[in-house]
Amino acid sequence: MLHNSEMKEGALIQEQAVQATEIARRAVTLAEDKQASNIVLLDLRRLNSVADYFVICTGGSERQLKAITEAIDEGLAREYDIQPRIEGTADTGWVLLDYGDVVVHIFSVELRDRYRLERLWSKATPVVVMQ
Repeated sequence: MLHNSEMKEGALIQEQAVQATEIARRAVTLAEDKQASNIVLLDLRRLNSVADYFVICTGGSERQLKAITEAIDEGLAREYDIQPRIEGTADTGWVLLDYGDVVVHIFSVELRDRYRLERLWSKATPVVVMQ
């Protein structure tokens, strides 16, 4: 028989998993709203403990990378009251927004092709794939 504290902990873990899924899907929509291309949402839960989801997308220019980054950052801050750890900048061609359970990678075309994260994480389950 489960104790009350174990039931609460289980409910909290379930709630966090649902929120991570919602955040990842919302990041996809926000990227799509800024015309990001080749958007992929990967479910990594069965593969590692680093993150539950990767959102990977491409911007066609430095200006678009910045717009995608700002849209996701501002949208998730407003809707979920969360702030990411940000690494990289639009001018480097790769911006990473780390929300803990959800990590968003925003690439230039050149760096997306060079690093091929989807190939590196090929055992992950694709949840969303948008060309």
